[in-house]
Amino acid sequence: MQTEYTILITLGALLILSPLLESLMERIGVPALVGYMLLGFIISLLDHQWSFVTIAFDNTFASLAQLGVVALLFRVGLKSHPRALLAKLPVASFIWTGDAMTNLIFTFLVSRYLLSLPLETSIVVATAFSATSVAVSVAVWDEMHKLNTSRG
Repeated sequence: MQTEYTILITLGALLILSPLLESLMERIGVPALVGYMLLGFIISLLDHQWSFVTIAFDNTFASLAQLGVVALLFRVGLKSHPRALLAKLPVASFIWTGDAMTNLIFTFLVSRYLLSLPLETSIVVATAFSATSVAVSVAVWDEMHKLNTSRG
């Protein structure tokens, strides 16, 4: 029962803090995504102090995060113009491949050699970070209203 209350209280606090944080980030000219990552970092620091993140808590927020990425990409897909995307496909494929591979290699090296994770775990972490890097890039471009430009 205590776990459910912790999850609900934290979720409620985040729902209240998120729009405030987004407004603050907009005022200082920083993408809201940076603020959200800082908020996650603060929650991690608070968890190290008070140990309130349980398996149920972690699973709940992992599910919410996956839903958020799906909703973000769905929203971007609704705004997309297929003909314009096809025209940019040759150049965009080259850039996307370089971006994805850079993220994959960098994350693998950090998780394998800096964090000393096993090979299999490092591969999974690198793959996950590489896939989500696209959603992060899209969110930043969308927030800057540059997604519908020729470069976007």
